[in-house]
Amino acid sequence: MSRKNALKKVCEFCQDEYDTLEKRSRFCSRSCAAKYNNSRKEPMSEEQKKKISASLRLWHKTHVNDQKGSAKHSQAVGRTTKGKYKKDPKSMFDLSSRTRMKLIKRLKLKCFCCGWDKGSCDIHHIRGKKIPDPHNHDNLTNVCPNCHRLLHEGGIESFKIKTIEQVVGDKWESVYYG
Repeated sequence: MSRKNALKKVCEFCQDEYDTLEKRSRFCSRSCAAKYNNSRKEPMSEEQKKKISASLRLWHKTHVNDQKGSAKHSQAVGRTTKGKYKKDPKSMFDLSSRTRMKLIKRLKLKCFCCGWDKGSCDIHHIRGKKIPDPHNHDNLTNVCPNCHRLLHEGGIESFKIKTIEQVVGDKWESVYYG
C-alpha cells in the first residue's frame, strides 16, 4: 500500500505486519479474522452434535420433494427454464448431449432393441445424418453400445427398430420443461 495515511499494524492471529487505512483493523485478512474467532469458540458438545444431526434427519424426511433431484425440484427448474433461451428445442437432439442423457435417464429408456438398461445407451440415426432433418425423432432410436455396433455392421436391420417418436412421442417435453 503506497498511501501516506496507511497504518502499519500486526495481525492478531498470524502476527504478520500489514498496512491498512482502518484504525480499528485487527487482522490482515478475513481468513485470519475467521480463524481467530473460530479458535476462541468452545467446541460443540456431543449432545449439541446429536441434536443438530437429528433435526437435519427430520428435515430431510419431511422435505423429500424439496431436495435436489426430486420430481418437484425438476419441475420447478423446468418452469424457470421454459422460454429462457433463444429457441425452444424441436427435438431431444437440439439439446446438449449432457441434457439429452439426463432426459433419457429420467424417461427410464432402455435399449429399443434388446431392453438393456445397465448403463447409458446411444442415440442412433436410423437413416443416417445426410438426409433432410436428420435429428427428427422419426430418424432417432435409443440403443445400447452392442446393438449400436450391430446396427452399423448390418447385424440388425434398421427397419425393425422402434423410433424415439414411437416410444416417447412428445413426453420428453413434459420431462424437459417439468
